[in-house]
Amino acid sequence: MLSNFYNYNQLINNFEVDKKTMKKIYRNFVIICLMALSFSSYAQKTQQLKGDAMKEVMVIHDNLMLEMSSLAKLIGQLENKTGSDTQVNEYTSSIKELKASNKSMISWMENFGKRFDADEMFRGKALTEEKQKWIKEEKVKVNALKEQINSSMQKAQELLKKQ
Repeated sequence: MLSNFYNYNQLINNFEVDKKTMKKIYRNFVIICLMALSFSSYAQKTQQLKGDAMKEVMVIHDNLMLEMSSLAKLIGQLENKTGSDTQVNEYTSSIKELKASNKSMISWMENFGKRFDADEMFRGKALTEEKQKWIKEEKVKVNALKEQINSSMQKAQELLKKQ
């Protein structure tokens, strides 16, 4: 009978050790889960920021596309203007700037289309490391293009207001 008691005590003592081990395992498991969740959240936010860069570029592009019809109208209005040689030279210069802006837009779109596919542009497909660098470059380029287009259109509008 004493041996049964001894075995029972041994079993209980072993169970207590297992309990401590289980607590450690549980604690480590919780820590690992929390770390995984925070990493997942970080990765998701990072991917969202990368996707936001593409969205920003596409929004700028879309807004510029809306301006293209106004740009074409300005060219037409300036081409129909007549006046002194000085005025004609100003009109011609402004027309060249507007056409250069239009050409820059077309060139930028062609080059952008070579770097990114439709899924990346419109469906939020994840970008590779290389393309993440490219989208930053494209954001700078499209902002410069925006400035060029807005500047040429503003100059043309001011020139037309003089008349």
